[in-house]
Amino acid sequence: MAPKERKAKTPRCKTCGKLIRSPKDWGIGARVRRHYWREHPEAMRGER
Repeated sequence: MAPKERKAKTPRCKTCGKLIRSPKDWGIGARVRRHYWREHPEAMRGER
């Protein structure tokens, strides 16, 4: 029996609910930061 392959989990935005997608070689933190800067810049600037 072959070992199971771990599939990377696609993060989901807690603000808009969209799946956060980007290049495979990016880490989850980088993906989330890129999404928030593009889609929710006011949250990244602290203007909530």
